[in-house]
Amino acid sequence: MVSIELAQLAGLTVDDAVRQTIRGVNGVAEYPTARARVRVRDQVQVVRVAVVQVAAVCPLLVGLDVIDGLFDAGYVLSRRDVAAAHAAAAARAAAAAATGSPQP
Repeated sequence: MVSIELAQLAGLTVDDAVRQTIRGVNGVAEYPTARARVRVRDQVQVVRVAVVQVAAVCPLLVGLDVIDGLFDAGYVLSRRDVAAAHAAAAARAAAAAATGSPQP
């Protein structure tokens, strides 16, 4: 999933005719899609992404379809990685709150 703003910045072409059904905590909804080239470290995948209106703090949500490809390539996810990601997010939120600016 990518935010509408990120899709625009990346120059993705949104296809309203091809929709993706997403089941989330608020129920089921359909969203327009776009094809995107996603690179995580040295792994590149071309995937169809749902383009959604989301909070600015999370303009990109990587799904299992992308993560599975990373695991297949030998990548692992450790507690240290998760803790570092949480610490970085907390630091960004604190900095944004201190300056009164929106989070990046």
